[in-house]
Amino acid sequence: MGVALVQPIKALKSSVTLAYDTDYVYGGTQHYGLDWDYDGKGSIRAGYYDSNYTCGASVKLYGVMLDYALITNPVGITNRLGLRVQF
Repeated sequence: MGVALVQPIKALKSSVTLAYDTDYVYGGTQHYGLDWDYDGKGSIRAGYYDSNYTCGASVKLYGVMLDYALITNPVGITNRLGLRVQF
């Protein structure tokens, strides 16, 4: 269960999203996040959950979103790369 607050910033063609949710699996983990989106062309985000920090970015190239995320965890640092295509 979670909640998000989106605040448009029309002067900058962007929006800021503040989010919180709780995961009920494995004893419940709370997630906090902040995302800044610029005109649907890219975004930068940061988050925190279960003593781990996350950050990432997305860029829209030729209609495809390229996503990157860096996650700290007890094992080390995890890098994730992804592609999003909307049909």
